[in-house]
Amino acid sequence: MGAADSHCPARALNELSGFFGLLSEPARLQLLCSSSTGKAQGCDLPDPKLASARSHISRQLGQLSVARLIRCERVARA
Repeated sequence: MGAADSHCPARALNELSGFFGLLSEPARLQLLCSSSTGKAQGCDLPDPKLASARSHISRQLGQLSVARLIRCERVARA
């Protein structure tokens, strides 16, 4: 099957590939599952790799936010 036979434009295929690539990371899937019940604080979410690296969680949440799979709000701590 050549490119001319494709029913999906290259742009759509690239977007789908990026989306499923995003979901292929177990850490992001764990964060999606953890936050699917409603509001959650990033510092309260379990680290999917069992290492207490907040930067790792923050990076994964940022990627999910850019993809619009979650919405992040910054809240100042008292």
